[in-house]
Amino acid sequence: MVRWMTALVGLLAVGCGSAVGNIGRFDASGFRHERYRYGVQAGPDGAILSRDWRLDNFQQTSRRTVPKSGPAYRSDVGFDTDGDGEIDQHVELNRYDLRYRHVRNRGSIWLSTIPLSTNLSQTDLRVLMRDYVDAVSGAGFVGVNFGGTVVAGIERRFATRILDSQVITVHGLPGFAATVEVANVDQMQLSPDSRWERARVVLIRTPFEYAPPRSLTTVRDTHYPVVMLVGYTNLPEDFDAGLPDFVRFVNQIVFADAPPETPPGVQVVSSEPAPPAAAPPQAPPPAPPPPPAVAEPQDANEQRGPPSAEPPSPTPL
Repeated sequence: MVRWMTALVGLLAVGCGSAVGNIGRFDASGFRHERYRYGVQAGPDGAILSRDWRLDNFQQTSRRTVPKSGPAYRSDVGFDTDGDGEIDQHVELNRYDLRYRHVRNRGSIWLSTIPLSTNLSQTDLRVLMRDYVDAVSGAGFVGVNFGGTVVAGIERRFATRILDSQVITVHGLPGFAATVEVANVDQMQLSPDSRWERARVVLIRTPFEYAPPRSLTTVRDTHYPVVMLVGYTNLPEDFDAGLPDFVRFVNQIVFADAPPETPPGVQVVSSEPAPPAAAPPQAPPPAPPPPPAVAEPQDANEQRGPPSAEPPSPTPL
């Protein structure tokens, strides 16, 4: 069992900033990313989320706060460096910019900035969301990156379905949000009553670009577009209770280069009906019983017993 870290006491205290490697920095105003010009503001209570949530993807060492580096917190992302359509080099990146875990249930809220291949730079966010949901069916929510990352050593099959979706903007940047459910197919075949996990996922097209280390590319000035993936997962019975915290989290994301007249927070542009949900996989039904044996026809001239006085009555239905 993973041991989730306790809250970092005083992390958001005034004048008590804490460097966290190449991800970002916390201070009294909230979180600021080191590479990309965005942040997550603290609320009026001085915290990004309430005490029900614990920061998970950092750990406190004897000297400083550093990002966790285990397999669950790092991603292997592939890059096509020469434009031939094939992955040439890989780089290991932090899976999360921020990740929080709920202290009493299985809730998780996370934010990731993910480089895209250049051929995806103009792809509609609606299509990227569908690709993401399809990829979840092979790796689960935490095992997916748009670089094709799957959690190593884990082979699981998931069924996914989109419940609803919306075209949105986040501080003026285009976005797409969807509510998704996922279930382990193997567990469902053993028990049809297995519960689905529910998620609210937001994709945001950012103005950021990722430049890989020079040792990884043969093309000068190679840059990759970056999307922001913000998500919340929980069991269905706990999902609604934690959803307001996720909405607050998304509304607290700010972009340094947003125009002054940009409306703050999340604005809904339009809602889209969910596509028809595929029926969840079921265990195969039992084989039907064999048909009853049919008596061999008798010869018309052969008599086996006294004739009946009257024909038998039909069996009632």
